[in-house]
Amino acid sequence: MTDAVYEPAYEAYEGSRTSRLARIGAIAQRGLAQVGSSLWFWVILGVSFLHIAVRGAVLQIGAQGAQPGATPFSASFLADALLSQARFGVTFVLAAVAADVIAEDLETGGLTFYFTNPLTKPGYAAGKGAGPFAATLAVTAVPVLVLWLLAVAFTPEALYPDNVWLLPLGILAASVLVGLVTTLVVAAVSAVVGARGRTAAVWVGLVFLLAAAARVARGVADNADLLLIDLFDALERTTHTLLGIETSPIPELGAWLTVAGWVLVSLAGLTWGLHREEVAG
Repeated sequence: MTDAVYEPAYEAYEGSRTSRLARIGAIAQRGLAQVGSSLWFWVILGVSFLHIAVRGAVLQIGAQGAQPGATPFSASFLADALLSQARFGVTFVLAAVAADVIAEDLETGGLTFYFTNPLTKPGYAAGKGAGPFAATLAVTAVPVLVLWLLAVAFTPEALYPDNVWLLPLGILAASVLVGLVTTLVVAAVSAVVGARGRTAAVWVGLVFLLAAAARVARGVADNADLLLIDLFDALERTTHTLLGIETSPIPELGAWLTVAGWVLVSLAGLTWGLHREEVAG
């Protein structure tokens, strides 16, 4: 690895001279700085808040003169907002800020540098994933929590849903789940595919092609459960669970199993990609 690469990218990492937590923190700090300096991140975040502003206006109009049960302020209303943010905001923000999360180190030789200084693979993955994970929370949890605040402000107290004060916890839990799973998937793709452009293309392709395939399969087999082929449809069911929205027990179990399957496959891909580079190095 050349000095030109080392200076801007790895100078904060001091290897064995610092604690393991400090080493992970140095990688995470750099990742967060990269997210903050990404123009695309701020554009997508701005669009996310514009989307929330529109939903907030719909909420205010719906709350005026509404009868109990007629107001749009509900767990389902917030879940729809969060899932819209997740499918589009998370997809494109990860394509923008996470596509090179590991590919960059594969290209520069930084991966070998980290592992020989030393750092464990889980520690490296945790540090590298911090920035993209924070970006997913910025486009899901933050705008939807703002929408919840607007709902509380605009809606008469008599029209609040029963679990109004528990909804922020559900929003945060669902956002964390979406962020962790999608960040892990993109990290695995980055480790296996390598180049940033190919990683972004494969990730976006997975999201939209699997969504289309799930809907075709559902139409052919007339089985709504086949939608769970799509990661975001599975996350939709788990989000409903976390926000206290009742769903059928079997599809709910299928959704959690689908998410677990994506996690296991992604962990396998990430482990293989890192091990392959370590052996090659």
